[in-house]
Amino acid sequence: MASVLIVDDEQHIRLLIEQTLEPLEDEGVELLTAGDGETALSVIEHHRPDLVFLDVMMPKRNGFEVCRAIKRDLGLQRTFVVMLTAKGQAYDREQGLEVGRRVSHEAVRPGPAARAGAPGARRGQLMSVDLKRLIVRHRHVAPMLSALLGGTQAAVRISDAEGSVILERDTSRLPDPPDRFPIVVEGATVGWVEGDRIARAVAAVLSYASAREADKRSLAREALDRYRELNMVYDLAERLSSDLGADAIVALAEQEAGRLVPGGRGLLREGVGDGIIGAVALNGVAEIVNICTSDGRATNEERAFASLAVAPVTAHGKQLGVLCVASQTPREMMAAGLKLLTAIAAIVGPSLERARGRAAIPAAVER
Repeated sequence: MASVLIVDDEQHIRLLIEQTLEPLEDEGVELLTAGDGETALSVIEHHRPDLVFLDVMMPKRNGFEVCRAIKRDLGLQRTFVVMLTAKGQAYDREQGLEVGRRVSHEAVRPGPAARAGAPGARRGQLMSVDLKRLIVRHRHVAPMLSALLGGTQAAVRISDAEGSVILERDTSRLPDPPDRFPIVVEGATVGWVEGDRIARAVAAVLSYASAREADKRSLAREALDRYRELNMVYDLAERLSSDLGADAIVALAEQEAGRLVPGGRGLLREGVGDGIIGAVALNGVAEIVNICTSDGRATNEERAFASLAVAPVTAHGKQLGVLCVASQTPREMMAAGLKLLTAIAAIVGPSLERARGRAAIPAAVER
C-alpha cells in the first residue's frame, strides 16, 4: 500500500495537510503523521513511505537531519521529501537539496499565493462536512458505523440534507412512515437517519463525528490564517530591509494594510491630526471602529468610510503617525486583523524613521 507521512511539530499544520490529502485515502493511500524528528524516523523505518512532508524546524531532530537519515542511513533513495518551512530563504533550499537529491524544492508555509484573502474571513462560518465520505470511506467513522449496524441488525436509511440516500440497510423492515432523526452540526441539519430507536443512536454518533470533522477543518483553516499573517510579516520585513525611501515605505505600508480587508484601503498618516485617527496617534492605542458615522470623533473624511482600523506607528518610543485600513463597505473588522495591522505598523515605524534620517543628511550637508 502506498503511504504518505506528514511530519510537523504543530498539530494545526499536520491537520491542514492531512485534510488536503484526504481524497488520496479513497485511492488506498495510507496517511501517517509524526510530531517530531525521532518519531518520524521510527515511522519511516517501519512503513517506508513513498512521500514525506517534512518540517524543517522541529524538536529532537530537525528536518534536515531527518532528510539526511532517510537518504543516507536508511538508503530510501526512492522516497520523495517535501521540505516545509515558514521562512522560505535561499539557505533552506540549499540545505534541503544538499542532504538529498530527491528532495523537492521546499514548500513555504504558507505559499506566497496564500496571502490573498483577509485574516479570519472564514471564522464563525460552518465548515462544510462531506457526510457521504464520512459514512462510506472515513478511516475511523466508517468501520465504527459498520460495526454498530452489524451488531444491532438495525434497519436504517441515511441521507444528506438534500435527500440523496447515502446508505440503506434492510429498508424493507423500516416502519411506515419511519421515524427521522437529524444529523446536526453547529445547529444546522446536514443529514437524516430514518429507522427505529437504533436510528436515533446512529444520528447521535454521526452528529458527533460530523462535529469533530467540522472542528478539524475549522482548526486547519485557523492555522492557515495564522500562517498567512506570518508570511505577510516575514515578506514585509524582508522588503523593508532594503534601503527604500520614505515615500516607497509609505506606499508599501498602505498596500499591505489595504490587503487586510477585502476591498480595503490602506492609509499612513504622519503626525497627529484630528478625529479617530488623531485620537489613536495621541494615545498610542490601536482601535477598531466598525460604524464610523456613529462615532462622534469622526472627521468628514472618516465618515466616508463604513469601518476603520487604526494602529500607531512608532520608533524608539517616538510617535510618527498612524497606519489605517478603511472599508467603504460595511463589514465587521475583527481583533485578529487589528493585531496584524499593529504588527505591520511596528515594522514600518523604525524603517520610516531610518529613511527620514537618511534623507535629512544630504540636506544638512548642503546647508
